[in-house]
Order: sequence, then C-alpha cells, then structure tokens
Amino acid sequence: MKRVIQGANKAIELIKLSNAGFSLTELNQLIYAAAFIITEELGIKPRKTTTNRKRKPPAWKMKIEKDIEMKRKELSILTELEKGSRVKERKVRNIEQKYNTRRNQNLPEVKEIIKQQMQAKAQRIHRFEKQTKFYRQNKTFKEDTKRFYHELGKKSIEVKEPPEIREVEEFWSKIWEDNKSHNSEAQWIKDQEKVTENQEQQRWHDISKEEAILAIMKSSNWKAPGNDGIANFWLKNLSSVHEDLTTAYNDILKNPEKQPDWLTEGLTYLLPKTEETKNPKNYRPITCLPTMYKILTSILTERTYAFLEENELLPTEQKGCKRGSYGCKDQLMINKMILENCARSKRNLSSAWIDYKKAFDSVPHSWIIKCLEMFKINPTVVNFISASMKKWKTTLHLNHNNGSLKSRRINIDSGIFQGDSLSPLLFCLALAPLSTLLNNTKQGYEINKRKINYLFYMDDLKAYAMNDNQLKNLLDIVNTFSDDIKMEFGLDKCAKATFIKGKLTKTSNIVLNQTTYYTRTGPRRNIQIFRNT
Repeated sequence: MKRVIQGANKAIELIKLSNAGFSLTELNQLIYAAAFIITEELGIKPRKTTTNRKRKPPAWKMKIEKDIEMKRKELSILTELEKGSRVKERKVRNIEQKYNTRRNQNLPEVKEIIKQQMQAKAQRIHRFEKQTKFYRQNKTFKEDTKRFYHELGKKSIEVKEPPEIREVEEFWSKIWEDNKSHNSEAQWIKDQEKVTENQEQQRWHDISKEEAILAIMKSSNWKAPGNDGIANFWLKNLSSVHEDLTTAYNDILKNPEKQPDWLTEGLTYLLPKTEETKNPKNYRPITCLPTMYKILTSILTERTYAFLEENELLPTEQKGCKRGSYGCKDQLMINKMILENCARSKRNLSSAWIDYKKAFDSVPHSWIIKCLEMFKINPTVVNFISASMKKWKTTLHLNHNNGSLKSRRINIDSGIFQGDSLSPLLFCLALAPLSTLLNNTKQGYEINKRKINYLFYMDDLKAYAMNDNQLKNLLDIVNTFSDDIKMEFGLDKCAKATFIKGKLTKTSNIVLNQTTYYTRTGPRRNIQIFRNT
C-alpha cells in the first residue's frame, strides 16, 4: 500500500504543476479520485451502505440449529413415552432405530445422550459467537476507542416497526427549522457585555501548513465521513495536498461566502433510544459531517479554546468541554462531597436538577453569534460560523430490519450543527453567561469556606442552596435566562430535593406554572419549586 500511495502523491504533484491552485471542491474531488484509484489498484472493494437488516447466519450454524431443534423434538417424544402418553408409532420407530433402543428400555440413558449432544452443539455456536464478538471488539477498539467504550455493554435495539418518513421529517423539521432569536433587550445580556467589554479581542493569523497537518494527524483514520465520502486516512497519507488544503481553508475563512454547499451538509443517522420505535421522538440523531469541514473546525476549536482558557473565560463549574478533567466523574465526586458533608455536619441543603429539552438542537443561532462576540472571539471566526449557519442542513437516515428511510433535506435554522469538535464548545459558550448570573448571587451551599451553587455538565445543571428560598432565587435566574434565549426545560428530568439537618425530608418535581403571561418579549414561564406532584 505504501508504494501505491507514494505513486498517487507523485501523480498529484504532477497535476499541481499545470494548475495555479485548487478550490476546496476541486481538492475534494482530487482526493476522492486518488483514494478510488488506490483501492482499485490494491483490489479492495468499497464497503456497501449497511442497514439494520439481519445478516444471514453461516450455513453450518443453520444446520446445527436445525439439529438442535430436531433433538428437542426427540427429547419431547421420549418424555411423553416415559409418562405413558400416546405417541405416533412412526416417530417412536425412528428414535428406536436411530439410538438402537427398545420401547420403554434405557429411556433415561437415551435422553441423557440427546441432552449431551444438544449441549455440545450449543457450545460450538457459543464459541463461534464469542470469537466473532471478540474480533469485532478488537477491531472497534483499534479503529475507534471512544466507540468501543460507548458500545460496551450497550443493548442493541432492533427497529422492527419504523415510523413513517413523513412523521420523522415533521418532528425534526419543527425543531431545526424553527428560526427563533434571543431576547436582545434583556438587561442581564447588557450586564454581561459590560463584564467582557475590556477583554482584549482574540488575535488572528492565517492557518499554517503545520497547523493543518497537526489537525489532520490527530483525527481518527476511519471515522465515518459525511457526504464528501473521504475518510481521514486519505487526508493523512496524501501529503501532497496538505499545502493546497491549507490555502483553501484560509481562502474560505477570508471569504466565507465562498464555502461550497456540500461543506455544510450532514448525514444524520437516527438511532433508537427505546423499544417504542414507531414514535420519531424516541430516536437519537448522530450526524456525520464532511471530513474537510471537521478538520477546519478542529483548527478553529483549538485556537478558540486556547484563547478562552488563557483569559479564564470558560466557567470552572462547566466540565462538559473542560480539558484535563474527568468531566462527569469530577462533578459526581463534588456532588458526593456535598451530600456527605450535609449528612455528617447535619446541615440544611436544597438542591435541584435542571435538564434542557433538546438542548443542542434548540439554541438560537442569534444567541450563539452574540456569545462569540461577547467573549471577544475574532471576527474571522465569527463571520465564518455565521456564514456557515445559513447553509447548515442535513438529511435523515433511519435503518430498520427491512431496509432504510431517507428524508428530504432539512435546514438547521436553530440549534448547533453537531458532529465536530467545535459544537460542544459553542454550546458551552452559549450557557456560560448563566454561570456568571448564578455566581453573582453569592448564594449556595458553603463548604470549606467556599460557596457552591451549581455544577454543569453540558446541558445538565444541578443547583445547590442552603434553603428553599435561596434555591427559588437560583431557579428564577435559570428560568429568566432560559426564557430569554428561547430554550425549554425537559420537565420529566427536572426534580428537587430538600435536606433538613442532613436528612432527606422532601422530594418533588419542578413543574412549570400552567398560567402563562405575556410581556413584550413573549410568553414567560415560571418555575414552581414547592408544588409536590
């Protein structure tokens, strides 16, 4: 393979001699053509598009399963003979001839022989399935470690009854094509702008070839590509295009309106979350983005994260995108420490769990851009993201036992374009002002002379206070913030707990008041924390 790839690189260098430069689309076509020729030269057949349709088991396995089923029937006949029940004469004679026995003689011995034969055959199938699973897990671990740990012990759900494609399109288009805007007149937004008004703006320089190569080399070889059809492996090994790719990236960053339509189009696969597969809401969307888009946004992510960290603009309480931390484990340990301190010291504690409904899919684009500007991200990055947002779109794919469904192209007018390293950082930035609002209250549960009033892991928020009144103040802030950025709560996952002198005394759901009243910014929802449901 190395020899063939070297030959492809030399051929690309010759093509470059007769061209002044390549656009991103031309580079994509060139890389795809090179990858296609290399695989043909090596005799590697491209993988066919897979569905959830069950594979036919090997012939030998089917034969063994048939033998086991036959022996179960024979065992049932012998059991009936032992009981003295009437059995067809032909079936009895067949068993007598097969096992060289006589009626009502040595029946227990024959039954034991059949059981042992069934067990031996079943063990052979078990060994085959165990070896197959072992091979697949090893391969997954080598190619994608994160996926291996994610799938470990996970139950696979078969989609026997898929929803209608019309219902799927209607459900997701209502979420993604809802072009909403945040409340730009909110006073707390103006206060947040004052907090960062003296912050120096992020500096910018052109992407270097070394920077592009580093981003390419850090990517996984065979992660599923988007509609560009190019795996990271080819970008890594076709080194002759690295310099041209860097030039093309810099060009669309300076002129974001030049970015091609295919660059911002995803392929979204719907994976079932529950056994109720006919309901389109019971699916989790996993989006595969074009590889070239993911490489570019990974460069932007590195620069943006470094700037935010250097200037301490990311909340320490948000562990969703915090590097060098254990993420959710860190938050669980802090939560455990608070609860143990409450019990040991016999103190009062009020806590609440807040979860946003379709959080990633419902953040207004206007709010994302506003946050980037407030946190002084360079206009080159802001303009590129703003121009990309106008072109974000995806196609839904749902694989089921009898085939697959494909939707129309759906525009992403609301929410974050998921599938790259930039999306979680954008989401954390969108919720960062809430951290400032909560910290400014100076309320919370005090431990080791420090007050803790909330913990964040992406969209999962847990609030802490010394009593219910304090907690109500914190939840009012969360409610106001959420209203103004047009995000809704997932009420089925929100709850509250009250501890008096270290003992749990009350738990309740956090429910929204059914009465809505209107202000000039639209309907407002109030959290009621004292109502038991």
